[in-house]
Amino acid sequence: MSVSGFYFNIPKDRIGVLIGKEGSFKKLLEDRTKTKIKIDSESGEVFVCAEGDNLVVLPVVKNILKAVACGFSGQAALELLDENKHLEVIDLKDIMGKSYSEIERIKGHIIGRNGKVRRNLEEYTNSRISVYQTYVGIICDLENLEVIRKAVEMLINGTSHVGVYRFLETQRRRAKEDFSLWADK
Repeated sequence: MSVSGFYFNIPKDRIGVLIGKEGSFKKLLEDRTKTKIKIDSESGEVFVCAEGDNLVVLPVVKNILKAVACGFSGQAALELLDENKHLEVIDLKDIMGKSYSEIERIKGHIIGRNGKVRRNLEEYTNSRISVYQTYVGIICDLENLEVIRKAVEMLINGTSHVGVYRFLETQRRRAKEDFSLWADK
């Protein structure tokens, strides 16, 4: 029996989410993926190993760990077990540089007052969005990935909320038209 695995560093303030109440999330993740997870709470280092032929699940578990590290809840991260779901991570530092005030302004633009913009984006695209530290994480179906990525990029580039909503409405209308054309055949 061979053992294969990988190491992953997770922010210390996200370790609690990865472990879950009384170890519940860690155990659930291990059970659902047939892996063993060792967490060093001091360093934030996580070791994941799969026994036998279960190597195909390791990239999925790595994406789940990335999602938790980017601010998603454990339940949201588990959506990545669905092969149609995808994780996209945008690092605002790569786009905006290291200016703390610029990054905070952009994060506020993406989240909106009381989280309204983020909720609207999620509803329009059937996705989940997390804004944590300098990261914007997106979990969605592959068919909506381009649309939600473009909408977030528009917000990062300063497009008004109304402009982004208009773009999303146009995309939704096109998707419905494409579906109705396909259904008529």
